[in-house]
Amino acid sequence: MVKMMTPVNVEYTRAENSAIPISPSELWTHEYDHNRVGPFWLDRTSSEKVEDDPSKNEGETVEYACGLRVTGKFVDGNLQGIAIMTWADGACFQGAMCNNQRHGQGTYRWADGCTYEGEYSCNLRNGQGRLWAYTFQYYGTWKDDMMEGEGVYECLDENQIVWRAFEGNFEKNMPVSGILQTSDGQKHQVSYDGQTPVTGSPWLWMSLREDEQLLEVLTNESEDYQMVSKLFYTSAFPTSYEITRVSRVQNSGLCSLFQVQRNRLRNEILKRGLPWNHSTMERWLFYTLDGSAQPYGNSLRSSNREEDQLFTIINEGFQVNSDLGHKADFGVGAYFFRDAVRPISDFDFDELWVGEATNRSILLARVVVGRFTEGKPKCPAPPVDPTGKAGQHFHSLVDNFKDPKVFVIQNSASAYPAYKIDYKRIHLS
Repeated sequence: MVKMMTPVNVEYTRAENSAIPISPSELWTHEYDHNRVGPFWLDRTSSEKVEDDPSKNEGETVEYACGLRVTGKFVDGNLQGIAIMTWADGACFQGAMCNNQRHGQGTYRWADGCTYEGEYSCNLRNGQGRLWAYTFQYYGTWKDDMMEGEGVYECLDENQIVWRAFEGNFEKNMPVSGILQTSDGQKHQVSYDGQTPVTGSPWLWMSLREDEQLLEVLTNESEDYQMVSKLFYTSAFPTSYEITRVSRVQNSGLCSLFQVQRNRLRNEILKRGLPWNHSTMERWLFYTLDGSAQPYGNSLRSSNREEDQLFTIINEGFQVNSDLGHKADFGVGAYFFRDAVRPISDFDFDELWVGEATNRSILLARVVVGRFTEGKPKCPAPPVDPTGKAGQHFHSLVDNFKDPKVFVIQNSASAYPAYKIDYKRIHLS
């Protein structure tokens, strides 16, 4: 594991019409034009060449009408060894070349100041290297021009306010799992969905502090509280419901089972030659005890009984064969919902429980749904998937294939109860 670097306080400003990217996401890979280095630009017989000076840098200095200036040693028309290249826009490279390609140690600096220093192979960033700019820096392993393997990424958050540092594993430029140090100095074991940069919120946080509890109450300012409340209020009218508390579930045993199941389904789908789509095959979904798409449900329940059942799930996982109130409209299993609540217009006014102030709870789960198909009432298991081998089935059932709002899973390890949300109905008069 590479060593965690200490974030540096940097005052970052953006001048009007400046070429400096405004956010770390714009600088995430900072691609450069590989065609800038190739036989056309470095061919000493090219008509673009306007000057040769063999006396410089134990080689030649070649300038082209396009503004490219190359200083180095040419062997049989190919640039070999240490070379310096400068482009008209101010970008420059200094490092080892082999047959007109970057190969070995080198430093590439873009016109806006972003810089890469490290190893190259076959003109691509491969091996150990450091990439840095005004709002971020990455040090770690590169593969085929992408962050791949172990590394450390430090950056401003997505609001350009505070620094954070992530140390862990990367795949194709995106963080996968590791330790995230937030601005308050706390360290968290986190996992990402493969599409979210370090500047965004992980899908799973686990505290590493010695006083770790099964449920950790989050402050309103914490990053995962903001993520959870946004998901809740997106589908539950903020004028009708109010979150009173959000608690992060920290059950390492259940989390490990979920990770194993997630990787198993992912590998199974990839072996079929099909893509793994993070946005559709792995989702944030809500869970209620009565299986309705509204937090309050259609019937009053004992608050103590509800809490006991929720804590059973938090401790032991979801019980896919237990009837907790749903009618198995789309199959037998544990029911999860895209929305925290149906629109108020779906209720009869008498069901609004005017003045009801009882606190209720709902779970926000991370669910790996994999490949899904529409379910049928009392369906005991998903049908056979025609894209798989003999005996391979779909992984979950839904209410509507084109616009799924209800998901049914039969494997309890496919869902992790990540957050417990306590809320109340706002008094209606």
